[in-house]
Amino acid sequence: GTILVRDINPGASSSWPQNFFEYKEWLYFSADSGSGAGRELWKSDGISHRTFIFADLLPGAGSSDPKDFVILNNYLYYSAYSDIYGRELWVTDGEDPISNNPIVAYMVYDILPGASSSNPSNMCVFNRRIYFSADDGFHGNELWKTDGTAAGTSLVIDINSGTAGSFPANLIKFG
Repeated sequence: GTILVRDINPGASSSWPQNFFEYKEWLYFSADSGSGAGRELWKSDGISHRTFIFADLLPGAGSSDPKDFVILNNYLYYSAYSDIYGRELWVTDGEDPISNNPIVAYMVYDILPGASSSNPSNMCVFNRRIYFSADDGFHGNELWKTDGTAAGTSLVIDINSGTAGSFPANLIKFG
């Protein structure tokens, strides 16, 4: 049957859990606890006391709104917002903050430097790289790739030259 694992936002309001993704036998998702943390990255193994906020990238009332999860080289990558970097590509190895791992998640590369957002989305893993659409402020929303490092993150092609962008979407592996 179906049972409630944890009431993340107790009371009449919903936590609106969404963007579910399985990684290392845990379920990752975004939810709003209603306790002023905003929509953040949660982690659960299906047990109430082991369902918790995993990474609060925007402490306080703001929401990092994590989404677009993919796995590359046994790391979990996703798009999230911070007030310092805007929406960019983040990575975690999934270790619990309780296990003395000081780095829960970190940003891969600030594609559009500063507080503006490059909005990485439509992520697809192919040939040991993540391909995705993003906007660096110069080329518009175009096709990018990363090997998971800042040095290995780059524009693949400027399909629609200039700042208009080609908006690649629904990326899939083919052939």
